[in-house]
Order: sequence, then C-alpha cells, then structure tokens
Amino acid sequence: MDYPQKVKVAVLPFGDLMRINTSVEGKMEFSGVEGEILNVVLESLGLQYDFMIPKDLQWGRLEKDGNWSGMVGMIERDEVDLAFSYLSMTEERSRVIGYSKPYAFEEHTFVSLMPPNRKSTFKFLYPFALSTWICLFLTLVLMSALLAKFKNGIRSLGIHFFKLFASLLTQAVNADEGSRKYNMLVAFWHLFAQVIVLSYSSTLLSFLIQPLKEAPIRNFNELSRAVQGGNYQANFTNFSLSFLLNSNMDHLVKLGKIVRGNKWIANTSSLHPETVIKPNFFLALNKNLAKSYFGTRNDLFFSEDRLFTSYLAFGYNKRFCCISKLNTIISRISYAGLYGKYLQDSSVKLFLKTFKGYAESKTETPLSFDDLISVYILLVGGICLSFGIFLAEIIYSKFVSV
Repeated sequence: MDYPQKVKVAVLPFGDLMRINTSVEGKMEFSGVEGEILNVVLESLGLQYDFMIPKDLQWGRLEKDGNWSGMVGMIERDEVDLAFSYLSMTEERSRVIGYSKPYAFEEHTFVSLMPPNRKSTFKFLYPFALSTWICLFLTLVLMSALLAKFKNGIRSLGIHFFKLFASLLTQAVNADEGSRKYNMLVAFWHLFAQVIVLSYSSTLLSFLIQPLKEAPIRNFNELSRAVQGGNYQANFTNFSLSFLLNSNMDHLVKLGKIVRGNKWIANTSSLHPETVIKPNFFLALNKNLAKSYFGTRNDLFFSEDRLFTSYLAFGYNKRFCCISKLNTIISRISYAGLYGKYLQDSSVKLFLKTFKGYAESKTETPLSFDDLISVYILLVGGICLSFGIFLAEIIYSKFVSV
C-alpha cells in the first residue's frame, strides 16, 4: 500500500489531559494522558505528520446550517486525516466520520463543595441508630422484669430498672445475693452493659473527631430538583447540555432548560487544581478530567451518579490509509492498560505539585462549645431533674411526718 508522505492530524488542547506546547523549532509537543496516548499511537504508525488545531477550538457539533464545527468538521471537509483529543463516539458524528476502536471511555458526573458539618443539639444520640436505642430500652425493661421475678417480689421492677440503668451510666451498683438464675442474669447484664458502654464511648468519640456531614446532593435527579428551587447553580459543557435537552427523562430536560436559559456553560479550559468551587454550585464534567484536576482535594464531593458514558476513539476520514494498523495499536494499548497507567501517573504528578498546600491544610479543628452543647444540655437537665426529685422528697417527708 502506498502511504502518503504526511498525515494531517487535528488536535485540541484539553486541560491537563491534553497539553500542547510548541518547541523552539516550531514543532508541536504533546503531554498529559491524552498526549501520551497520541505519542504512542503516532510513533507506532511510523508516518510523517502535520498537526492542526481547529480555529473554533471545538470537538465538533452540528450547526444550524448543516455543517459541522471543530475537528469533526475538519475531517468532513477533508482538511485532516485523523482527529484526536478526547473525542467521544456518538451516532450523529459517525454519520460523517469514521471511528477507530475505542481506547478508553468517559463518564460524565458532577462535583460540588463538600457539605458542612451537621449541627444538632442531640449529638449524643448519633452513635446508635433509633432502632438500637429502642431495642436497648426494651432489653432494659425485660431484664428488670426478670430480675424482679427471680427476686420473688422482694424488690420492685422500678428499683431493678434504675439499678440496671445506672450500670449503663458506668455507675457502681451493689449486687444483691439471690438465686442461681438471678446471679447469672446479673452477670450477663454486666457483661452486656460493658459492651454497650465501650461501643457507645468509642463511637461517640469518632463522631466528635470527625463530625457528620449534611446530606449532599448525590445524583442528577436531586440536582435537578435543587436547581429548580432557585438556590443552586449547575454549569454544564455544551456537549452535556445537548444530552440534557434531548433526554427522555423529565427532570433532565427541566434541568437542561434552566441551564440553557441562564447560560450556565462550563469553560473546562480555564480549570486548574485550585479552582474555587463555591457553596450551592455544581460543576458537571467528565470523570477523567475531574480526577486530573481535583483528585487530591478533600474539600470536594464527587457524585457517583453518571449522566452518560461514552467511548473515546480516533476519528478519521475515508482517505486515511492505515485503519487496520491503527486499530491493532489501540487494541494493544487497551489490553496493556496504558490509559489507566497514564491517568494514575498524572494524578501522582498533580499530587506532588500541590503537596505543599495539601500538607498545610488543616482538616482537624479543636472541639468547640457547639460540639459539646448537647452534653452540657444533658448535664444541666440531669441536675435540674435531680434537684426536683430532691425537693419532692423533702416535701413528701414533711407530709408523712405530719
């Protein structure tokens, strides 16, 4: 087969995933995850190349006049033979360009600021779930009834209840002698109480050290409802906005109309690791890009929901000579897991680059009065209750003596 002297390749810078620099000799050099993949593929093809960047800096979308923009349009007009730079495979694009085998896939999600700590007066109830507290109370009542029965009515159920309750508060309790069944129940209760107390104490300490967060917005359905409420903003790329507007899900269409009406279009080219994400703001972007920029940040929440997934591939036109060889090379790259390796290397480099700021950031804060207000309320409430009972005993004793 006669190979052309030079193959024209359309490329597009895409954040840290695809960085394009020009050497002193005027030659384009590629770095980043996508740049590494491009270097491997082109070197393996062994051809001569001319590189071109689309003037509109677009991947390619169908305009109102029926023409394609960006790299897809360059292939359609036979201006280039290949196009590469995080180019998604879509049915609409496949009508005008050819696709190689996919070398990776993207998942579109969103990131937001980590929700603030949950503030509650009753933090001391957090260590156990409501069902656990109910079961613990029922167990306390049942054990009190059994001990009262085995004591042959010498002590009432109420006295046993308060003695067992005191043991849960780590108070010393005098053990009365009784039958073998009674003594066995008391021994099992003390073992049970010890496990409960230690479990509660350790769990409460973990809640104080790492407080609970407010519930974040976890998926696109919740995001749509939040944005419709008027207090939240969500920025989408043009590509993802088109997906929202053409979705068959009502909540996505409503979200897309709000985004389009407010022109909340995300500019991914301006992102960097220190990009400020404000409260009540959501940034929708692909997972690989999010990992590249924000993988080392602990102040952001990454949604596990996916708006869509699509495969990434090389685009080519009918003139391209080496489709079979290109697919063979990409298959080897996929089997070797090179894309994942390059993505991991990029994250490590980003981590090392931002390590100083990461190390200086303080996620641990000293306990404040707000953290302990529930304990103080419980203490004051207990003192008031005890004082009330004390007064009641004094008044009762005077009436009895009379």
